[in-house]
Amino acid sequence: MLNKKVILTVFLVLGVAFIVYRLNYKEEFPHPLCLSDICVYEKSNGELAFEKYFDGANGFSKNGLARVKTNQKFNDDTTREFIPSKNGYINLKGEMVIPQIYDWASDFLDNDLAIVTNFPPQSGLINSKGETLIPMIYNDMFSVGNDLFAVQIKNKWGFIDKNGKIVIPVKFQNVYNSLFTEFGVNAFKASNLASVQIKKKWGFIDKKGKLIITAIFDEAHNFTNNGLALVKIKGKYGFINEIGNIVIPAIFDMAYDFSESGLAVINIKNKDGFIDKTGKIVIPTTFDEAHGFTSNGLSAVKIKDKYGFIDKTGKIVIPTTFDMANSFDKYGLAVVEKNGIEFFIKENGEKYISEATKYLEKLHQEKQ
Repeated sequence: MLNKKVILTVFLVLGVAFIVYRLNYKEEFPHPLCLSDICVYEKSNGELAFEKYFDGANGFSKNGLARVKTNQKFNDDTTREFIPSKNGYINLKGEMVIPQIYDWASDFLDNDLAIVTNFPPQSGLINSKGETLIPMIYNDMFSVGNDLFAVQIKNKWGFIDKNGKIVIPVKFQNVYNSLFTEFGVNAFKASNLASVQIKKKWGFIDKKGKLIITAIFDEAHNFTNNGLALVKIKGKYGFINEIGNIVIPAIFDMAYDFSESGLAVINIKNKDGFIDKTGKIVIPTTFDEAHGFTSNGLSAVKIKDKYGFIDKTGKIVIPTTFDMANSFDKYGLAVVEKNGIEFFIKENGEKYISEATKYLEKLHQEKQ
């Protein structure tokens, strides 16, 4: 018969093991699949998460809520009414738990807050219960992380904290918004600097609002993780370091932020290629179009009106046979089009087929 000491030890070990398991456990949330303006949610096993579709859909945030856009108001599991397209939030069952009342809405951030907007543009903050924390009093607003938000009031920009307190005065013509770039980085994230516009020129401020790099650039992105920021000077693009020195000359007709791959897309005479952080062209400018490398090491490229994918050596690994191709998403899928039909492919170039994609493709065909 086991003595009390042994039994206590066993329970202690099991308890510690359970705690470790819970700390490392990550629920696999359903992820969105979209073709044109129709989106559904798929489970990790390929099954349809729930039999509802949306005009737009984002991934689930850590709080288990996802931003969706639809012109359908789901009254229950069977009845719907049609309304102007609005944004709301669903839970993991597909239930609309924050009503569709917003013209635009962000994903929930790690601090459990989301930006919501109604037109004419007025933006504020809500929590995961849908409660208003900061009223819609700003003309524009976006998150820069670390509980900071860039806000616009009467054509001037500044920064507030999550409580609405102004932490950097509202006095700038503009603040760079990374939301609209493929590999853009938030202000103050990769460095302690943020790109702002002053008197039609761009420069960089610190977290106290002090100008650190003089506003002399026609355009300036935030610094990426390699310590470089994309800038435009006299119609050409190059890169500077965190003290404002030009380290990659402004010689490119177009350029984009460095991705996690360590490479950046550049354009010379209407042809795209890639440079490394020293400015060396490592993949020649031979493409009619090139997207940045995603986390799987693949880039969508266009050659003679057809799209395919290359690896980081420039080798074509998925043939250029598509009429259109998007970059791979974080779930390992890319939307492509051939002969007027959109579908998903996997990283090996094969068509991805699941219960969810079959349902989505059927909806897509019915709507065309």
